[in-house]
Amino acid sequence: MREALPLVAHLSAAEWQSYFRLHSFDEVEVEFREEFRAAANLLQSGMPPTRRWRIESAEGEVDPGGRDARALLFRIERGVDVRPVTIYIAGTALAVALAGLGELPDDVAEAIDTNGRSVVVSVLAIDEPPRKMMVSTTGIRPLSE
Repeated sequence: MREALPLVAHLSAAEWQSYFRLHSFDEVEVEFREEFRAAANLLQSGMPPTRRWRIESAEGEVDPGGRDARALLFRIERGVDVRPVTIYIAGTALAVALAGLGELPDDVAEAIDTNGRSVVVSVLAIDEPPRKMMVSTTGIRPLSE
C-alpha cells in the first residue's frame, strides 16, 4: 500500500516545518485527496496498489518555446525516477480567465487557478505520465514530445 501512497510516505519522513515552508497546505490537501481516492478505487476494484508518482517540486515558469502560452515546469518522482512535466497554459485561456470573457471548462479554470498543479496531480497515477500538457479554452490534452 505504501507504493500507492507516496505522498503519505514522504510526509511521514519529512520535517513538518521544512516541508510546509516549501508547500502550501492547500496544495498538499488536494494531492492527499487525489492519492487516497486513487488508492481506494484500486482496492475497491480488487486491483493491487500500483506505484504512484508524486510532485517533487514546482520549478516555476520556463520558456514556452515559441508557443503562445505560459509554461510551468514541475518535477515528479517515483522511487529514484525523476521526470520533468511541463504544463502549457494557452494565452487565449489566460486572457479569457483574466478578462472574464466567458466560461471556461472547470478543469481549465482549476489549472489556471493552481498554476498548472492540478493538471500534474491528475496524471500522477498514470504509469507513463505525459511530459507535456496543454491547457486551452476547450480542455486539457497531452502534447507529443
